[in-house]
Amino acid sequence: MELTRFAITTELRHALEPLILDALFEYGARRRSATNDIDITAPMHLTMAQAIEVIAAQQPRWKQHLAPALSHLKLRCNDLPRRTGVQLHDMLSAAHQFFRHEASHTFRAAASAPDAQERFSILWTDFFSRCLLDWLRDRDLINDPEHLDLADTLVECAKLWVRQVAESVSDESDPAQFFLDTERDLTATFLRGPVKLKISGKPEPMLLRSTRGVTEAIEYRLGEPELAELRIVQTLLFMALIEKAKNVTCNQAQVIFFSNEAAAPSRIPVEVETAFRRFIGNEPAVKRLMQQAALVRSGRPLRTPSCLMITGPVGHGKTTLARCFAMAAGRPLVEVQSASLVHGEDLIHAADECLEAAGLVTERTTDSAGHPMLRYPPLVIFLDDVHGLRRRASVWQSLITTPERRVLTPEVEADFSSSIIIAASAEPMKVPESLLAGFRRIELEPYRQHDIASMVAAMFEQSKLTLPEPLTLQIASMGRCNPLRAQLFASELRDRHRASATAMPLNRESLLRLARSQWHVDEHGLADRDYLYLQALESGPKGLPALQHLLPMPDEEITIHIEPYLQHIGAMHRGPRGRSLTVMGEQLLHRHRSREH
Repeated sequence: MELTRFAITTELRHALEPLILDALFEYGARRRSATNDIDITAPMHLTMAQAIEVIAAQQPRWKQHLAPALSHLKLRCNDLPRRTGVQLHDMLSAAHQFFRHEASHTFRAAASAPDAQERFSILWTDFFSRCLLDWLRDRDLINDPEHLDLADTLVECAKLWVRQVAESVSDESDPAQFFLDTERDLTATFLRGPVKLKISGKPEPMLLRSTRGVTEAIEYRLGEPELAELRIVQTLLFMALIEKAKNVTCNQAQVIFFSNEAAAPSRIPVEVETAFRRFIGNEPAVKRLMQQAALVRSGRPLRTPSCLMITGPVGHGKTTLARCFAMAAGRPLVEVQSASLVHGEDLIHAADECLEAAGLVTERTTDSAGHPMLRYPPLVIFLDDVHGLRRRASVWQSLITTPERRVLTPEVEADFSSSIIIAASAEPMKVPESLLAGFRRIELEPYRQHDIASMVAAMFEQSKLTLPEPLTLQIASMGRCNPLRAQLFASELRDRHRASATAMPLNRESLLRLARSQWHVDEHGLADRDYLYLQALESGPKGLPALQHLLPMPDEEITIHIEPYLQHIGAMHRGPRGRSLTVMGEQLLHRHRSREH
């Protein structure tokens, strides 16, 4: 891991802060209008969380100001473990509380040390032994082998952070001032004539370094390229809040991103890397599959007798990954739809067809009791949509949950003990518990917009066409950050352009025209059904039964196609009271209605 700094200049703040406050005042006024509150002298109230959601929804306002500054910011975190950003944020919050309270004496002792290396040694020893180690244990990040990569990443980030703290403190530093308090609400009131906007809530963990009466805010974030712009604008908001709430001058700030260096040379065999080369994104999942394929190719078995289950939304490449794995492992692939497997004979028939096509044969033998047995050579058996087995789980119990990998029929017993079982499901919660215990899950994350844009760009390059980056990003959004959907849209744009470049030039106007007339989505990838869903949440949180009653669509349409994407873009979230509309959802509805009128 390494640190990449972005300095927020006075010029940048002067350009962006009015736009941030405009967005907040407009949202507050819209909420006031919705409640028929006509008393403009009473403050409009926003929580910190709402304010952050508002600026996230209004990113187009400051894109032109930030784009030149961000063009030189090189960030990389594509192959970091899943949940790194969330866990990093929680870890830094714990670190702030630790040094403000129980380790304040350690901080003061370090601040008086003569050099940065000694300060680091004092801070790191106490933080690691008394805070970080327990924090990792509490979250099962060092006991579970599946989470060791994440634990290693977080420890490395923690070391970098503590080293930066050691370089920033002086013998005059006070922990109560140096670490912004994340436990108490930060409250600030902004005025525009008679109109007041009051914002309050728990702040993000930030360092406050004071020099000659000027306070500099320093925020640490994971270097996710697609979120960098939001993190910078969010820091600008906190600068304004700190000035108002603490009555200090805070006209300097840095956002320091944790980014990972270029990957070290891989020890994965070339054949394995080549097999997975065409798969873009979801690097942590791909890395795990590559490691397992390398073990298989080397003749060593998987580390546990468990099968592998790839889970993730529809269209995210689960089938493609299974095919890549089979190619990497150098084994024939038996690919079956789980819903078609009624009896054991169905899998035997599919395996026999695969072997016949590969020119391989099955060994016919008998077991110890003299019963007929088929012993299959090494295969990769791919059970697509494995939740389709839920009504016949008992038939497949011995195949999935035992090392013997047997399939029993009235006539014969099939031995698949040399085979690797890979399953895929977009609905793992529907897989019976009796089968679920036999799988090790590899979960695909929702795709980043830039990953989908890379896939789209590659499609056009293969056709010797160049699609400008803003259009590849726009197709990624219109395709709901779903690889399959975005590539279908991209192929239609490409084919229409090939047929007539004059009628379908590669520009934004053509793309929006296609989206409206053929794909029936807007620039966000939202269709009428999505807006119906958001409208159903306007009156308050609702559970799934209530939504099923209100919306004229099947249950799976809601849970598989609509909700995952709306949750991904932050338009709705699930809580104890059910599904509820977020600020982003409100903004999307407002824009949609404005266009209609």
